[in-house]
Amino acid sequence: MFRRLLLQMLFVQLSAVSVHSACSFPGYTTFSRKWETLISQERHTVGAYWTFNQTTVEFLSLTRPQTSDVYDCIRELSNNFLVQLNTKYTETDQSPNDQGNGNGQLMTHRCVKLFRYSDNVLQVKLSPLSVLGPMEQICHESQTPWESYILVWPKITDYEACPIVGGFQFSITDPQKNQLCANLYLPPVLESRCIEEEGLNIEFRNFNCRGNLGMQLNQELRCLGSWTEGNFTFSVTTSTDQMWPRLWLFRFPVDMQQGEFNVEILSEIKVVTTEKIDPSVEHHTMHLSKKIYTSTCEDEAVTCVSCNNSNILGFCQRTCDVCHTNHMGSFPNNTIGNWIQFSIDGAKYVTVSTSSMEIGDTNFSCIGLEIKRWYKTKDRKVAVLFFANGCRPRYLCVDFVQRSTSVQQYRLSQYVLWPQQPSMDADDVCDEDLFAETKSKPSKNTPGIHKYKTVVTANETKQKVPCGLTEGYLQLNAHFPDKRSCKLFVNSCKNDSQTSFDLVLSDDCDKSILTENKQECIATFVDDTNGDQVVITQDSNTSIAYCWVLHKEEWEPRPRYFLTYAADCNSDAAKYILYRNYTGYISYFDIVAGPDLLGTYSCSHDIVSLLRKPDNVTVQSISMADITTPHFNLDAPVFTTTNPDAAGSNIKTPVHTSNCGSKSQRILINLFIMATVYFIVIQKI
Repeated sequence: MFRRLLLQMLFVQLSAVSVHSACSFPGYTTFSRKWETLISQERHTVGAYWTFNQTTVEFLSLTRPQTSDVYDCIRELSNNFLVQLNTKYTETDQSPNDQGNGNGQLMTHRCVKLFRYSDNVLQVKLSPLSVLGPMEQICHESQTPWESYILVWPKITDYEACPIVGGFQFSITDPQKNQLCANLYLPPVLESRCIEEEGLNIEFRNFNCRGNLGMQLNQELRCLGSWTEGNFTFSVTTSTDQMWPRLWLFRFPVDMQQGEFNVEILSEIKVVTTEKIDPSVEHHTMHLSKKIYTSTCEDEAVTCVSCNNSNILGFCQRTCDVCHTNHMGSFPNNTIGNWIQFSIDGAKYVTVSTSSMEIGDTNFSCIGLEIKRWYKTKDRKVAVLFFANGCRPRYLCVDFVQRSTSVQQYRLSQYVLWPQQPSMDADDVCDEDLFAETKSKPSKNTPGIHKYKTVVTANETKQKVPCGLTEGYLQLNAHFPDKRSCKLFVNSCKNDSQTSFDLVLSDDCDKSILTENKQECIATFVDDTNGDQVVITQDSNTSIAYCWVLHKEEWEPRPRYFLTYAADCNSDAAKYILYRNYTGYISYFDIVAGPDLLGTYSCSHDIVSLLRKPDNVTVQSISMADITTPHFNLDAPVFTTTNPDAAGSNIKTPVHTSNCGSKSQRILINLFIMATVYFIVIQKI
């Protein structure tokens, strides 16, 4: 009896080895619990689901009768996976290649190829069913026909960049070959990625121009994932409806630099690489052409016959002589100059002249529309942004706040699309509501894009101001975006007229993240929105500008310090760091003790000894080498982090290795132990 029990335990261990030593599907396949596929009728119909686990994948057909195919991954080679298929059939089902094991199950093999286009779009290609053979043979492209599936998970708040850029007028051909809206006086418009916060927008201008497409008259679309296959670039697009997003597949030509080209809109998510699309696949063809606008005093309408109709005046401004303004405005004198904007994404110049403002490689001009409302004393100016890619001009409002002679803050409103009616004035563009984040589309986990950004003068000499620190040592615990921490002191003793301070770091602090260089205060102010105290400093060695924010939650006994690059601190940053997993910061600090607090450290304390490790204790130093900092090089207009794959973050995820071995290795060890025990017991029996 005991011998039988041991044999059963060994069998269980051997079974575990056979299962867990199998290959594993990539982690990105589990981003969605159920991937939708065979999507048609703009996602009114979903034909099947793919569900990935670590070593298995299930294909669930939603057609009648429903079938469920379960694949076990048994070998991996690059992005190719050899799988074993177990399919249960009903009595009426016919097996395509009956190699049953007598239990009503089909045991066969095939190759799975995985292609990842984004977090929300995958492609799966399946080789034909085959008997077990060499993996290189089963996965060879000569095995035909391969089945192809586009897998989509449409519910997301962060989107991919669409492959098409610019603005285009268009007409459209429906599936019945009817050409729609080719002769409208106001042509339909498609615009994509004109500015950062916009996706792909279509203005049909007339309901009849949509054909059979179930789109809105003004349809906002976001791209979930794009790829190139054959001679075309494909992009899965979604509506912004949060309840039930609808899907379309756009097919673009690879070369979109020419002035005119066609774009196919498919109502089902199906890759078609042939030049002509089969009529059974519902699709519409857009005929795009580009028109460049170099002034706001132009006609968008094709024909402007009568100027007596007030509804068309905005589209016939030049013909009807109703342009808003032809004279330039001027920015405030204290804003004119060269400024530098330091952020987690790098550094870029901000140049303000009398009538223009350039931020990186974006330039817009101040126009002469006057502010008339209560905030006319504020330094708000109307500007206009022009494009060379066919996008229509955009009006925006620029709001300046001077924080010191060396520091300015600016913010940009939401854009107002040209053309507007002649009655538009500066108050319409600079309305406070247009600076609100609720009406904009910020990226996921990123503080508002319409908040103030801090810039510092590019002049080498900057006027220093008092930092506002009480003389003494302030003890802090630092917390970094990768969840590590260390201890340090802020040293405000013996500073230059209280206009500077430095940090005293423990051995656990990585000096490539926090520096002991002197921090010179160049601006201090109170945030008008939430009352936070803000200090802008410049590193005396590198000249990089930082922002220190003292923020306190109502229910907490003490405030915290938050450290970011100068342009990244705003009234939302602290809450995003604490509650929204925002990682675009350097560190935040818990205040442990210091001047005016319990446990004061005066300038006479030997705080270095407090940070020194005991000689008789071996402590492994915390390395933060996996964190990279932005490379600030002002020889180029725009700069990025050393990690181009991190959106809004300069953190590389550390790879943790275990000294316990893999799961299959541990099972083999257990198997060896069980076998040893078994033979010892057998000998004694």
